[in-house]
Amino acid sequence: MNNNKVDNNSTSIYELEKKLSDLIKKKKEIKLRTQANIENIKKKSEQTIQKIQKENLTNFKKELIYIVEKLNKISEISDKQSLQPNSIIEGIELIQKCLLNTIKKIK
Repeated sequence: MNNNKVDNNSTSIYELEKKLSDLIKKKKEIKLRTQANIENIKKKSEQTIQKIQKENLTNFKKELIYIVEKLNKISEISDKQSLQPNSIIEGIELIQKCLLNTIKKIK
């Protein structure tokens, strides 16, 4: 009878050790999956941020180009009307050059 009790205790201890080992493995797997998910979220967030920055930069460039086009029209009108260059026209041309330089720097 004592022999049978020892066998039952050994079996119970073995089963508990097995369950403990399984739980430890599951914990490690969950931890690894969680770390992988965190890395994926980081990468996706970085990609999203880069995409938004690129879109914002593109929109900014479009706005600057629109301004330059308007300044070009002013220059064309002044040329067609044979206006003598004055400080306003020279100022507009200076602004135009600055804007073009700024656009070239932004890539």
